[in-house]
Amino acid sequence: MRTSLLFWLFVTGLLSPFAAVSQHYYYIPNSVQMPAAKERHDTGIGFGWSRNAGATGIEVQGYYSPLKQVLITANYMNIGENEVLKNTLEGLKYRFYEFGAGVYEPLPRGTASLLVGYGQGNMFNAFVGEEFADLDLQRLFIQPSILYNDAFFQGGICFRFSRIKYTRGKVAVAIPPSELSAIEAVEAKSPLFLPEIGITGAMRLMPFILGVNICGIFPRTDDLDFVRVNSSIFISLELGDILRKKKKVQE
Repeated sequence: MRTSLLFWLFVTGLLSPFAAVSQHYYYIPNSVQMPAAKERHDTGIGFGWSRNAGATGIEVQGYYSPLKQVLITANYMNIGENEVLKNTLEGLKYRFYEFGAGVYEPLPRGTASLLVGYGQGNMFNAFVGEEFADLDLQRLFIQPSILYNDAFFQGGICFRFSRIKYTRGKVAVAIPPSELSAIEAVEAKSPLFLPEIGITGAMRLMPFILGVNICGIFPRTDDLDFVRVNSSIFISLELGDILRKKKKVQE
């Protein structure tokens, strides 16, 4: 059973959209974080390989419970090749970081949480020649989630309600007209409300968790050139589990 579930998780990740060459986008949803905290000082650190229709890259996540039923979280996403920033490679480069805080309620088999947070990022698209589009964005979000876990499996769902604002833009006038049209649509609708859904499924090989995280945008965004689905294969370390086991041994 454990082997078949692990196989399913990896297949789900591998069937997610492949990165396309020379595609240009103006927003990518980062992987959602659904903390598994149960008590004070619980801590989780995760690393993921992210892939979507725009590019591939890494994501790093973490959470900590400084007080009973209180959470702080952090996320970092780095997508695309560094050569894009030098205009030596056509494509996109996206860097985004985010901090959040909230509350959680331990459940008999899982955790319910409510997070709010702030994020900031940069979306750089390079075109043929030296043409480019360089956009900075900010995001405010609120995210209710529920996470189920047992001895071997972990799965959860959340809704992330985001307010995205593009704060700065520098665009070469000679970029393709279709791209310029998408950027103008983004600027015209900024700030915009963007509901997203996140789903995760994982094997619990405590203190490690190995799984898949998928985040998708609800509304259609064809005229904005947004990546609608992002997925990541991740591995996480639950430090709270280690500390609890150590405490029991000492007692």
